[in-house]
Amino acid sequence: MADIFTIIQSIVPEMSDLLAERLAVLRVLDDVNNRIGRKFISQQTNFTERTVRTILEMLKSQSLVSVNRSGVKLTQQGRDLIVMIDEHVLNQQQHKFYEVEEAVKRKLNIEHCRIVPGDADKDASVYQFLGQVVHLILDKHLPKGDNVVAVTGGFTLSKVAESFTPELSDGRSITFVPSRGGLGSSINIQSNSVGSLMAQRTSSKYIPLFIPENLGKETSEILLKDPMIKDVIDMSKSANCLLLSIGTANVMAERREITDEQQEIIESGHAVGEAFGIFFDSYGETVLRYPRIGLKFKDLSNIPLLLTIVGGSSKAKAVEAFFQKAPSHGWLICDEGLANMVLNGETL
Repeated sequence: MADIFTIIQSIVPEMSDLLAERLAVLRVLDDVNNRIGRKFISQQTNFTERTVRTILEMLKSQSLVSVNRSGVKLTQQGRDLIVMIDEHVLNQQQHKFYEVEEAVKRKLNIEHCRIVPGDADKDASVYQFLGQVVHLILDKHLPKGDNVVAVTGGFTLSKVAESFTPELSDGRSITFVPSRGGLGSSINIQSNSVGSLMAQRTSSKYIPLFIPENLGKETSEILLKDPMIKDVIDMSKSANCLLLSIGTANVMAERREITDEQQEIIESGHAVGEAFGIFFDSYGETVLRYPRIGLKFKDLSNIPLLLTIVGGSSKAKAVEAFFQKAPSHGWLICDEGLANMVLNGETL
């Protein structure tokens, strides 16, 4: 079935430019919560202020924007329209990638797969599409009522969180919990920070776990006796949903600031990926286990809604290796570049 925008363009070609201009302005307004001026919109869209003024007058007449002396902002009707457009685009994309998704499911032996266009290694805007798909899946599959959503850290999930909205909490009481502790560098992409951002974006609750990841066995056993720490870890293990991502071995080795000895083990063991503190080879076998407190790989089979979100063709080998050991009941949400690399050994 042809895309509705393609049909419009074929019948009324001049409508295409008008539609693109109005959508561009709506997108700028959707990205900010406060009122903004025409000059800012002009800078963001590269339209003249006169063009912006004309577009805003039309959008105002349709009750899509509110304009006063303080500036311009989207009305609720305008925001609803953006959501409708995004859902339509995503549905078209889902139809486009149906056969590829089925092939990835067979190759990785998983039950669910969703693919978005592009390659996050080449285009950072792909993360927005990943976030929108994750949001839609959660909204469809998280039950109404109380929910506990466990979250790993990482750049991918930090970007995915930016697409979350309060609509996810309609009829739900969601508590986000970190899947592991984390203190030190890369604060913004740690499990605590990502979970906190998701809670803020969805008007939900969040329970932090402020402990370092790399602890010795004796220290870990002592901390696990603390009731508050134990409660958070138990919550993550009994969560009805887990959002996780997978990293390449070399990137994660740098991020975790490992020792020279550990680096040698990773290299000599030909590790290709990392998840849950485990560096693994192309067969999914453990090369190095990084000490940590939190959710373990073995806990995944007990979590009903398991979403693995990965962007970028460079992570294809890590994804293939991960799913050799991961439970088959989960989802893979990835981009076109990664999917093609998994299937054919090449990108777009």
